[in-house]
Amino acid sequence: MKNKWITTSMVSVGIWFVTMASAPSQVNVRNDVKNSGQVTVITSEKLTFDYKQNFALFEEDVLVVDPEMNMVCDKLVVWFDEDGEAKTIKAEGHVRMTQEDKIIESGEAVYDLERHRVILTKNPRVQQGQTYMEGTVITYDLHTEVMACDTAKVALFPSSEERRDLIFTR
Repeated sequence: MKNKWITTSMVSVGIWFVTMASAPSQVNVRNDVKNSGQVTVITSEKLTFDYKQNFALFEEDVLVVDPEMNMVCDKLVVWFDEDGEAKTIKAEGHVRMTQEDKIIESGEAVYDLERHRVILTKNPRVQQGQTYMEGTVITYDLHTEVMACDTAKVALFPSSEERRDLIFTR
């Protein structure tokens, strides 16, 4: 019989391949999987997993290392479908994602894996280089690569070559 929920502290969880260490509160990702670039590893001070409600709650110093991006936040909830596949991920509190030269910050980020859409709320900001966008809600569709922003503020900083052309063509 499955436990209704499990709570551990100082936990590191690989979404796909995990092996239990000698202490029940520690989980280690196998080195060959960690280095393969195919696994997402979530680390937090506390984990609560509810089998009946199909969710995992990561709390305190949450770090997500993924092949596509890295993220830190205060709290992360992952909801699973009946087959155990992640369907929705919600990050809360001081959310900061980095991906190549992009920095994304917000108070809350919800990733709907079925719709391939990320919704950023609570003072969201997306920055690439010096250029940035802020608003009340920023929605990014991963399939169409379209970003929409409500109550938008955008600061565009041209490259140094573009600045030179603007200065000398006036």
